Amino acid sequence: MIPPGAAGGEWLDIRVANIRSRALDLSDRKYVELPMDAIQRHEVRAGDLLVARAIGSYEQLGKCIVADPGTEKWAFDSHLMRVRPRRDLARPEFIWAFLTSPGGRRIFLNNTRKSAVQFNINVGEFSRIRVPLPDYALQCQFAARAAEVRNLEGQQTACGARLDNLLESMLHRASRGEL
Repeated sequence: MIPPGAAGGEWLDIRVANIRSRALDLSDRKYVELPMDAIQRHEVRAGDLLVARAIGSYEQLGKCIVADPGTEKWAFDSHLMRVRPRRDLARPEFIWAFLTSPGGRRIFLNNTRKSAVQFNINVGEFSRIRVPLPDYALQCQFAARAAEVRNLEGQQTACGARLDNLLESMLHRASRGEL
């Protein structure tokens, strides 16, 4: 991968550090400029899985997200692996759920190795992982329910932030004798 430059670029460089707690954190953005001949190799499309394939921490190896770049142009760095499932056979949300489940994670980690400085998995090792796929219609139902759950999680997070702000405001007012 082309390293992000100080001057930036047109493509948002998705890095291992952007994947946190099974979700994407884009608060630290770096951009790259991709030459035309590198776009096909590094472009991230909606529905691609981005998997941490090389990292110093065993616990962080394999963390992944389902990409949704929207209108942005995304590229992935060399410590991530892009997995583009056949959309007529497998929903990326289902594969993500499998890879992040305890059983799926165990299967994933059984296909990894450790070098002198980091834990790794390559494309050949990843391709040996067999994801048990239910009927496609069931995967679609699963994806819809998973989206509902993520929406509820987002609402709960927003409510928690509002409650934290309210508590902080009340504590500040109480410390000034205003309550």
